[in-house]
Amino acid sequence: MEEKVGFEPTEHSHVRRFSRPLQSTALALLQGVPLDCFSILHKTFSVVKPFFSLYNFFGVRKNMFDYVKGLLTDKRKTSKGAFITIEAVGVGYLLEVTEQDFVSYNPSEETTQKFYTSLLHREDAMNLYGFSNKETRDIFQILLSVSGVGAKMAIALLNEFDACDLISFVIDGNFKELTRAKGVGPKLAQKIILELKDKLMKTELPKSSGTLPQNQAIADAQSIMLSLGYDNKEIEEALAKVISTVEDTSNPEEILRKALTCLSM
Repeated sequence: MEEKVGFEPTEHSHVRRFSRPLQSTALALLQGVPLDCFSILHKTFSVVKPFFSLYNFFGVRKNMFDYVKGLLTDKRKTSKGAFITIEAVGVGYLLEVTEQDFVSYNPSEETTQKFYTSLLHREDAMNLYGFSNKETRDIFQILLSVSGVGAKMAIALLNEFDACDLISFVIDGNFKELTRAKGVGPKLAQKIILELKDKLMKTELPKSSGTLPQNQAIADAQSIMLSLGYDNKEIEEALAKVISTVEDTSNPEEILRKALTCLSM
């Protein structure tokens, strides 16, 4: 006996080739029923979500949008956070941002802005987070990999500290500083330090080109930048530009800060 799927056979019966969550969406579109973009994306994502879990298991990033570039047309604060709207090719993208970015950028009809993004999907919502630089976006995504840290907690940490300061605390094991962030207690702060240090400092370095001086501080800075998603060539180029300006080449925090500033230009 043929299993029913929620509608009788029609001239659109070929939609049965789709999985159940997509059948109602496909039929509605064929019959001219208006559906908002969120409904379509939500139903579609419910089908492919298990595959993203597999990607995540193997360490592949699941970011759908790398960045959005366009005009900042609106910004507002609510009880849920700070938000801006970036209009690109006629579409307005609502991004939740850090306090620093919210204060630093204002609506303009002339200046194009670029925000690196991270798309998070829950059962009841799809939220897009935006960051004015790549390293902050990447630290946000690494923070989300720590058990007990969600998007709100990650944003709270980035509201309190910039990416370089946060990395410095991790390198130094300074969990007490992390407790300054809203909602972060001593136990969670220690957990963040432990897990992030493991993720940031244990990336295996590729063979050096021999153009840079070699010491542990430079190796640590390279490892962290590789963890943030930069490739070895651009890391070595950035380090070559800034190493002569570093006062203490045994200080990985100073090396990292200057290299990240160079990479963000």
